[in-house]
Amino acid sequence: MGASIHRSGDVWPLDKRCATVLQAIQELGIDFSAPCGGNGSCGNCAVWVQDATGLHRELACRLVPSDDMQVHLDVARPLEIELSGHGHHVAPASTDVSGYGVAIDLGTTTLVCRLYDLADGRCLGALGATNPQLSHGADVISRIQACKEGKLELLQRQVLLALDRMIERLCEDAGVPRTAVRHAVVVGNTIMEHIAAGLSPVSIGLAPFTPLSTFGSEARLASDLPQLAERTWFAPAVSGYVGGDICADILDCNLQAADGKLRLMLDLGTNGEMVLAGDGRMLACATAAGPVFEGAGIAYGLPAVPGAIAHVAYDDEDGGFMVESIDDAPAFGICGSGVISTVASLREAGFLAPNGRMQGVAAASGRVCLTPQVAFTQKDVRNVQLAKGAIAAGIEVLLAAYGAEPADVDELLIAGGFGRHLDIAAAVSAGLIPRELAARTRAVGNSAIEGASSLLLGGSAAQEEARRAAAQVEYIELSGNHDFDSRFIRCLDFPL
Repeated sequence: MGASIHRSGDVWPLDKRCATVLQAIQELGIDFSAPCGGNGSCGNCAVWVQDATGLHRELACRLVPSDDMQVHLDVARPLEIELSGHGHHVAPASTDVSGYGVAIDLGTTTLVCRLYDLADGRCLGALGATNPQLSHGADVISRIQACKEGKLELLQRQVLLALDRMIERLCEDAGVPRTAVRHAVVVGNTIMEHIAAGLSPVSIGLAPFTPLSTFGSEARLASDLPQLAERTWFAPAVSGYVGGDICADILDCNLQAADGKLRLMLDLGTNGEMVLAGDGRMLACATAAGPVFEGAGIAYGLPAVPGAIAHVAYDDEDGGFMVESIDDAPAFGICGSGVISTVASLREAGFLAPNGRMQGVAAASGRVCLTPQVAFTQKDVRNVQLAKGAIAAGIEVLLAAYGAEPADVDELLIAGGFGRHLDIAAAVSAGLIPRELAARTRAVGNSAIEGASSLLLGGSAAQEEARRAAAQVEYIELSGNHDFDSRFIRCLDFPL
């Protein structure tokens, strides 16, 4: 057998012209996680290799293909998940849309798609899957870098093929002809929308971070690409780092409400965007929090899938940890909410100093075993500090710009799957959210897909409202902002 890649009975040819095995995996479009994008820093792309020297473990991003090399990938984890939404009814669709339509949340880590009957607004099915672009890196910066290296067309095709398969499956399950899907609404961060539309996001990675488009219009995909629908509309972005998904959040959370309340909305997915709204104003910023809240950048990190640890508590009597996993499935990793819960438990148990250094019995090994299969490391702690420090500092900057204190906020809304499982007390203990807001915090779930659904069903009137909302937002750029930098340094430590 020639050079090949194997997983769960599937076999792909290994292109020896590729510089690394990871590059070959990327070009084949195989679902494979490489959070650092091939920099050799995360260690998560390890594969088994059988060659003339025997069987050994190597990093795919550092492995050069050779003759008769057989690369064995770990068994694919259950990353494709069914989502709630069957029977979900938003409202009868606008008269300017008809047939069937799909609402799409184009996440950096996760894709979510809902199929609707536009005649009566019924949701006929919902599906979630990992974004296949994960093999190019876990965050938007790695995707920008991939496009800079000439991989825009590859990344676009990867995500459109994945979405096409999801729509095909939803239509099959609902008994709807695939050709009957006439309308699609796509919401995502500005980089993801650029890639899906075939536009280069490279300019967003360079000051002054200007996107080629802020969307709010239909996109015409090349004829040789999978067509999501007859007409595909991309939600408007506010800036290079506050995208159409945040616009969808604003609509779903009704942040424009003129009811005298001050609301803070955090969307803590792979990116950390936030909006402060009150008295007719909306201020927004985006923090470089990294993908920790999606479970990436963590040694045993996972998205919020069955088997991911979502809650951790320390047992003083037994001197061990008690864990709860999503759907009570056997634990084989840890998701974002579990990461925050772990940090809070380590602090409570005395294993973590305020500066983030492991101490006590954890100091020697630099890791704590939550279960026999899952550990939490010193490097994980440092990544959490960077993420939570950026979020906490971003909140402070928004409040200062508005002229408010944490106690003035009437409601804190946490959007995304991360918030659904988040222990608020743990988030306060870790310093992620202000202590004053603990009793005023509410998880709103995936408001991006809810907003996308409303935009799909509301037709042109809803889409015009979205454009007005995006134009109303005052964006605060944090890069080079000295106020943010000083607050960020202070927010790295854990609260006493």
